[in-house]
Amino acid sequence: MKSDLRYFRNSMSKRFPDCNEKQIEQAIAKALEEIKPSRDRTRLNRLVIAMLSQHCGDTAAH
Repeated sequence: MKSDLRYFRNSMSKRFPDCNEKQIEQAIAKALEEIKPSRDRTRLNRLVIAMLSQHCGDTAAH
């Protein structure tokens, strides 16, 4: 799961270049906390994207 999270973190960094690493880490941690104990990757992805979209622009939406 750790390597998956590293890949996920990197993809979020590319998708949200205006976010810093700390914001991305916080969004992932908060989303993981919300979906516990399921580890549902689809839900994790949606939650993190929603959180980061509020704070930084989503480049994939342009």
